[in-house]
Amino acid sequence: MQAYLPVLPVIARYPFVRATGKFLEREYGSLSAIFESEREIEQGAVESALNSIGRIAEGKKGKIARPFRIDKSWPMLCFSCERDCVECENLKRLDFRCEMCCKCFENCRQKSAEYLELRMKAKASAVYYLTCRAVLQHVSPWIRRKFAVQEARAYRKNMEHDLEEGRQDVLSFVAADLGILAEFGKNSRVHVTSYLRGAVRIKDEKWRLVNRRVERGWVEVTEREIVRLMEEVLREKLEQPANIQLPENLLKAVKSISEREVERVDISLPVRLDCIPPCMKKILSDLQKGVNIPHTARFAITSFLLNIGMSVDSIVELFSSAPDFDEEKTRYQVEHIAGQRGKGSEYICPSCETMRTYHNCCADCGVSSPLTYYARKRREVEKRRKKSSA
Repeated sequence: MQAYLPVLPVIARYPFVRATGKFLEREYGSLSAIFESEREIEQGAVESALNSIGRIAEGKKGKIARPFRIDKSWPMLCFSCERDCVECENLKRLDFRCEMCCKCFENCRQKSAEYLELRMKAKASAVYYLTCRAVLQHVSPWIRRKFAVQEARAYRKNMEHDLEEGRQDVLSFVAADLGILAEFGKNSRVHVTSYLRGAVRIKDEKWRLVNRRVERGWVEVTEREIVRLMEEVLREKLEQPANIQLPENLLKAVKSISEREVERVDISLPVRLDCIPPCMKKILSDLQKGVNIPHTARFAITSFLLNIGMSVDSIVELFSSAPDFDEEKTRYQVEHIAGQRGKGSEYICPSCETMRTYHNCCADCGVSSPLTYYARKRREVEKRRKKSSA
């Protein structure tokens, strides 16, 4: 037998599935065996996880999970196999909405020459994911949110790749594992409960249920839209803290990460961000932490940054940390506010009164507009600079 052969490519690409836990339990037996291993595969995965989270804490982009290409000759799940590896009604119906006992995968009777390679990739991916979840429970919530946004987006790319390769069976398996009731195919659809669960945080009119066709509890969607919903549900899952015990040496590594943590706004941009008002600094900080800020705050920060001279490209990059980031749509909206689309009129940053009306004001700065605050601070900075250089 080659245990777990059908699901190894899935674990390698989507280690958040429940089968990963059973696989790790069979391979290692305990968490200590994983974290105390001196083998290169485990040590490399743990180090990679620590580096990923450390980079996020420092305000840099964390590691993005890269898909490895799956050769179609590799057995995938059990859809092409007629053997009964275990007595299971769900398996006979090709229904993977089960408790994931994994007995069928443990008793797999298929064989593949790539088994050892697949097993190695699955172990590396699983240990990386496990370490990330274990470490993230000990760091600030904003780091966990940022990690969730970046990783969910990366796994979405894997899903889109599998969709292009015709691996709807794999995607159905992953969707069911995430608790999403969906059907891929020509007439793809999602159950309304699953749709609402994923679409609730997507800030786009087309995702509102009133703008969708619903029939007998099912919402009509495209296959790519199912993947987008899967990304959102996965992001929510990754944000939740895990209860995984860490050994002493990893706790020290976590402490080191916390010491490198930054709560500041990146000021390495072509404007004086050290002069921006508290309200805009708060919005920028939330953006960089992966917080899904309201539309009024997005408009305020975009118009403000454009008014003080930041480029469209730089602003689009700032929004890349948002959970519902769509580069094409974001660029269109930023260009519209900049006056490069539509009627060609550049929008002015909202006044302090307007900021207070929409609950985007966080301090009493004694000015009437965020732009007034910025101009005043710039003058003060310039005076100090000239005085010090005199």
